Amino acid sequence: MGRFRVETHALRNQASDLYTRSGEIERTAQAVETIYHHLNLGSADTTRAVERKLVKIEAGLLEQAVRAESLGKALEYIAAQFERTERAVQEFQNGTVSAATVQHEIHSLYTKILRALGLDRAYYRRKQGSPDAAVSKKQEKMMDHYMSDACAALLKTDRYSEETWYKATPKEREEILKSFILDINDIMGTDVDKNVNFVPMTGGTRGYYDPDTNAVYINSAYLDGSRADSYQIMKTMIHEMRHCYQHTAVKNPEKFMVSRETLDAWQKNFEPGGYYSGDDYAKYVQQPIEWDAKNFAKQYSDVEGYTPEYAGSW
Repeated sequence: MGRFRVETHALRNQASDLYTRSGEIERTAQAVETIYHHLNLGSADTTRAVERKLVKIEAGLLEQAVRAESLGKALEYIAAQFERTERAVQEFQNGTVSAATVQHEIHSLYTKILRALGLDRAYYRRKQGSPDAAVSKKQEKMMDHYMSDACAALLKTDRYSEETWYKATPKEREEILKSFILDINDIMGTDVDKNVNFVPMTGGTRGYYDPDTNAVYINSAYLDGSRADSYQIMKTMIHEMRHCYQHTAVKNPEKFMVSRETLDAWQKNFEPGGYYSGDDYAKYVQQPIEWDAKNFAKQYSDVEGYTPEYAGSW
């Protein structure tokens, strides 16, 4: 009996403390976001450097908050498992269950504790790069909505506002887009960095992300003043960078807060023959990666009235 004696009430108290800690971290993240939105420094370059740092700090805080909450749930679960095992031991001492039953409970207890803490075999597979990410849908949704809102908030800054865009020269617009993608890259934790190309494109294509070159390609026609809707390229870049995020997360699931269900849906969509690019708009927009990218970029008019194959966080 002594081997299994655990103060389960202490575990539950620790879980409660972790929930409190999670809330405190989230409030700190909100404070960082408030500072970020009220920056008014003299040097534009200095301001952007500070903004990027604050975005990274906020993302790190949110991840800490989610992990603290998850650990709290794990401790509650462990306490419940210990109580169950102690009951089995007591029943054995009373002669109501067999030693084999107790042994099974003990083995199950250790396994479930490791799994609850993320230290079972799946953890080590993840550490080795295996696509076995134990991320909950709640964790995924929390991070997705944070990143989506952070990207949308960039458009409210003077640097990336619609007014600044339409006053800019073609060369200035090129620099705006490069800087914008770099900021999105920092928010998402991807690695496109400055790999941005401006090329002529046919039709209404504004741009695209190429996973083979890990580069973003932008229709150079949007740099001049000939298109009245040229500012829409900004939301398109959020959309295309989300595709970058999707590909990067599928390749490196251990580095991103994406659930196994979502990774599987994206992977299937990426497979040869799995992506639809035809003229049927409903079929196109309802596939997992497009539905996700459009909602992430808040292109709501593009998805209104359609039903996705897989909704993800949206």
